[in-house]
Amino acid sequence: MRHAFGPFVLDEAGAVLCRGAETVPLGRRSMALLRALLQRNGEPVSKEQLRAEIWSGRVVEDVNLSVQVAHLRKALGRTAEGHEWVVTVPRFGYRLAARDPTDAAVGPLPMLAVLPFQNLGGDPQHQYIVDGFVDELISALSRFRGFGVFSRSARPPFVAAAGAAVYRLEGSVQVVAGVIRVVAMLADHAGRSLWSERFSGRADDLLAFEDHVVRGVASTIAPRIQATELARSNRKPPASLDAYDLYLRGMARLYAFTAAANAEAIALLERAIAIEPDNGVYRGFCAWALEMRITLGWPVAPDIDDRRCVELANRAVELAGDDAVVLAHCGLALQLVGREYQRGLSVVERAVALNPNDPVALLHAGIAHYIGGRLDTALERLHACVALQPNHAYEAMGVIGNVMCTLGRFDEALASARRALAINANYEPGHWVAVAAPAQLGRLDEAKAALASMLARHPGLTLTKLTRVHPMEAAREDRLLEGLRLAGLPD
Repeated sequence: MRHAFGPFVLDEAGAVLCRGAETVPLGRRSMALLRALLQRNGEPVSKEQLRAEIWSGRVVEDVNLSVQVAHLRKALGRTAEGHEWVVTVPRFGYRLAARDPTDAAVGPLPMLAVLPFQNLGGDPQHQYIVDGFVDELISALSRFRGFGVFSRSARPPFVAAAGAAVYRLEGSVQVVAGVIRVVAMLADHAGRSLWSERFSGRADDLLAFEDHVVRGVASTIAPRIQATELARSNRKPPASLDAYDLYLRGMARLYAFTAAANAEAIALLERAIAIEPDNGVYRGFCAWALEMRITLGWPVAPDIDDRRCVELANRAVELAGDDAVVLAHCGLALQLVGREYQRGLSVVERAVALNPNDPVALLHAGIAHYIGGRLDTALERLHACVALQPNHAYEAMGVIGNVMCTLGRFDEALASARRALAINANYEPGHWVAVAAPAQLGRLDEAKAALASMLARHPGLTLTKLTRVHPMEAAREDRLLEGLRLAGLPD
């Protein structure tokens, strides 16, 4: 088999690498390294995989692989643009720049078609109400960057980029005796129903009701499409994963909220970045993953993870400056890891301005105000997030618990933490409050039982690990930390 890349041709049968008519001398292990990288067609290969293939399963140190990489780089020289042919994928492995990474396959975003709603009453005088709902929905949904939205002028059949899924939002509006009833339904490309909801309101308060429906639909559609895309990606064999698939899988691992899953997520997202280095979304989620690892006291590479997190966040803000979710994650990373409290808060508030119906933007704005802003605004943003997704907003509920601890309202803090843990029992910040609040209320037996539950899920947790990052006003976490100490969390 022959592999061509740049000015090179590798003849596997003869184990010969040529640059034009010139033979490029390579040692046996450097040749095996090149062959392994070429077979992945520019995708990242882990160090473990490379060592296994080059040394036939023998156990060798990282330095042995580094030596072979150095030999191969010296033999190949540099690309026409002055870059290395063998590219390092941080904390994962290597890939071959057999083509310009910006030309690599880009995972196509799903598309959403908002179809005209039916006017069930049939009264032409009510058509403006029906059209108004559709226009507002298209406007609100267009603010999300996890999918594209067809313009109102588009007509079936709706055609997206190759490989992209098309979803449909349809519904009806009925006006009877001053009451408006709206039904909205989301379906996938095969017509399978993914979600439906009914809303009722008064015609004499049309604009307020319209806002209520738009917020309810917009905040629900995005996570439904995301979940469906993830399920679609999970059905693909690992060998066929593109950058978008790697991003989806990494995102799913993030929401497991465990140290092991977080490490997997970072590896997946770094692979996606290696394929599409100028994709701000992938960089933003990787920054969030590293921020989570640092903030929650999980195993880190000191200084290295901090620098990489801030680097990813800054670049993502440049590349995806109109994506509310990316800005929300990166603003928080700049606050917590970069200690740029005011700049981070400004970045997150920009996210809310871009998409006030995005629960992620509202959640992170609440956290950002708890870290470096106003506590009353933090609660306002967090309660707005919960109102949009009352059955899913466990992170907002957990942070409300933190704010309530700061305010000394421990009963309310505990109630909010319990709501968060009822939705996601792995959510570590919810456990912090579930331990600290009863300890502050003098219910030490209850606090110690909650501590045992927390350590069973998150073994090795200590106060030192939890205080790697601080709010701008350190006193905001004093009551939380004091409660954890009272319950017996070790230093």
